[in-house]
Amino acid sequence: MSNNIVSAPPPGKEEAILRDSPDPTNALLKRLDSWIHVVDMIDEYVDSHIIIQRGITAGLEKARKAVYDAPNFNYSQPPQQQGEAPVNAEGAAAPTHITGIAESFEALRTRTDTLINKSYETENAIKTGVLPQLVTLKGDIEKHIKGLKSTGVKNLKEIEKARNLTQASIENLGTRVSSFNISAHTKHEYKNDPYVLHRYVLSALEDQVAKENNQIDAVISVEKNMETLEKHIVQVIQQAISLLESNIHSYSALKVESYDAINQTFAAIPPGHEWDQFLNSPSSPLIAYNTPKRNIDNIYFNNSDAYPTKSIYEGIMQRKEGKLLKSYTSGYYVLTPSRFLLQYGSQNPVTDPSPDFAIYLPESQVGDLSPRSSGKNKFVIQAKDCARTIGLGHKSFSFKTNTYDECVAWYNAITNSNPTSPGAGSPYINSPVLSHQTTFESTNSPPVATPVAAPAAAPAAAPAAAPDYDTAAAPDYNPAAAAAAAAAAAEADPAVSQATAQFANTSVKP
Repeated sequence: MSNNIVSAPPPGKEEAILRDSPDPTNALLKRLDSWIHVVDMIDEYVDSHIIIQRGITAGLEKARKAVYDAPNFNYSQPPQQQGEAPVNAEGAAAPTHITGIAESFEALRTRTDTLINKSYETENAIKTGVLPQLVTLKGDIEKHIKGLKSTGVKNLKEIEKARNLTQASIENLGTRVSSFNISAHTKHEYKNDPYVLHRYVLSALEDQVAKENNQIDAVISVEKNMETLEKHIVQVIQQAISLLESNIHSYSALKVESYDAINQTFAAIPPGHEWDQFLNSPSSPLIAYNTPKRNIDNIYFNNSDAYPTKSIYEGIMQRKEGKLLKSYTSGYYVLTPSRFLLQYGSQNPVTDPSPDFAIYLPESQVGDLSPRSSGKNKFVIQAKDCARTIGLGHKSFSFKTNTYDECVAWYNAITNSNPTSPGAGSPYINSPVLSHQTTFESTNSPPVATPVAAPAAAPAAAPAAAPDYDTAAAPDYNPAAAAAAAAAAAEADPAVSQATAQFANTSVKP
């Protein structure tokens, strides 16, 4: 079965590629149009009261007509469990039977019917006190609409581009992983190593998630601005109605009673009530303020845990090239199931997705391990750096570690993964491939791999001095001579013999 088939992520993980990106711009624009409609109705209602001052009956009838339509924000009250109180945006329990804009307009129409036969004498006060607030409010809403149309929520194209890159990387990884069992023992480009492709996926995914989180921040910022504007709209409407009530209060007891009730109705609207209704609507396109941000640690993608993408052994080593250089350069090295030895700038796949150095072990010659008594903690590999485009020939690379036990661990891992290595079968190379998960026992020396029961060790050869592979030349390499030299070093140096026996048939956790 192909590894490119999209499978559901395990519990606690998210899909790498989301289908949609949040963009409530159109919904907010429609909502602003509804608020323009609300302000227009209030404006016309107040203006109608000016006309009422000129004609009691005709003016109030026109006012009743002006508020005939209730505002429609196209949301419905979310269902509630029995005994459950609604919750507002601040998380506090809201009282039941909250009066909103629609309910207030219904009360306004009812009260207007009782004032049809009333006269008004304060036309100028209403003109100069109430109407300017509504005109200014409508201008503020229109400016917000213009700004939202010109800016809105951007970066959707960048997110789509990042998702396409991540998808392509995941599909490429799936192709290589699906063919790993077939081609694992054949050479291929190091760039097609599933481990390398896995790091490419992580790098692309990190960029995608950052863009998606930025989009969420942008959307929430727009929503909060909209919430602030709506509160302001409701407050201005409340102020306008309150001022209208104060201007007509003195005309008659009936007028005072009617407009006082209207004012109380509008004043009872919580500034955030309409927004909370919109936010909590089942069909609302908005994002909740407590929406969690995405974390790459919680994301699953195909082959994220496949065996070919993991390392056999990894850690820090020092390396130098050739015979003339004296200084070593530290690097983070990884031995992959594809038998590549790779060097990265760091362990972080986000900052360093591509290897700086790569050698293919089946085409390399691994020299013997230096004896413990030499204190050099090193070995030499004659190989070609696949990461280079200049200088394609084999060169001598010396590898060095801080402790001898680390050197033995690396040497065993490399030679066991490379059947053509001269070390295979030598007393140094009797353990399976080691990894960073190998168990250790406590000794006075640095940690070493804890062996399981091993078969009888092979007898040592005649004494001989271990060669210094800083100056060893690969073209003259002789496997038989190397094995004899290693055996001689083990006999000449009891510490080497002890390390050899200790690493024989090491227990490994894959």
